Amino acid sequence: MKLKKYLNITTVILIILMSSCIARKTQVFSVTGQNLYEKDKSWVFENDKVKITYDFWDQDGNMSFDIYNKLETPIYIDWKNSSFIFNGNKMDYWLEQTNSLSSSSFTGMNTRLLGNMSNSTIQKATSTSIASSVKIERITFLPPRAKLNFAQFKLLNSVYYTLQSPIIIKEKSKVAAKRLAIKFMQPFTINNTPLNFRNYLALTMTENSKDYFYIDKEFYLSKVIEMNDAEFDSSNRNKMEFYKENIPTYDRMKTEKYKPN
Repeated sequence: MKLKKYLNITTVILIILMSSCIARKTQVFSVTGQNLYEKDKSWVFENDKVKITYDFWDQDGNMSFDIYNKLETPIYIDWKNSSFIFNGNKMDYWLEQTNSLSSSSFTGMNTRLLGNMSNSTIQKATSTSIASSVKIERITFLPPRAKLNFAQFKLLNSVYYTLQSPIIIKEKSKVAAKRLAIKFMQPFTINNTPLNFRNYLALTMTENSKDYFYIDKEFYLSKVIEMNDAEFDSSNRNKMEFYKENIPTYDRMKTEKYKPN
């Protein structure tokens, strides 16, 4: 009996010691937009009709954007003829189905970020509450000089990216005085990026018109920076980035002495 008690205590101690050895890290993913301009840490597209501002900042990334109607007449967004295109795979914004009024329908990306980020699947979920049924809106009416926010797809799931040949960078630590935080950066170009996506929107000036004008904007992952969780400041919001935090690792992130000039 005493031996069993001793073994149980030993097991608990070993679990605590093993848990204390696990460090936590954060990865910050930078997104570059093609043929867009930067304003207030956001990627922006603008023409004579609309202004679209993108916001990816969220845990696991969020494909969120604002559409502002610059005209004095309405604009209509046709979601059936619009698509989110992830690594060349077409994802539908609109499906011909009926959902519960009180439920929230979600269709998003499950993307394996191990190695080459090449495997992706569609994830669908709907809450189980029951209420009167309503049809999901296919055409969105956007009044003159009004803004619409839309977010439907996530860019990552619960896994993270394994850096292949990172560059070491050193920055003054946010949490340790007179210390440099050692971080790791993996850069990408448009030609070797493991993650690219497009936002393809079909808009019309009349609700039932098929006379669309299209906006097709492309983005790609241009950089991943890995750091100790303690060095990550989630309040420093950059809408051209997204993040994955609280990643377990047995390789504790290091610091070194800071020597001011």
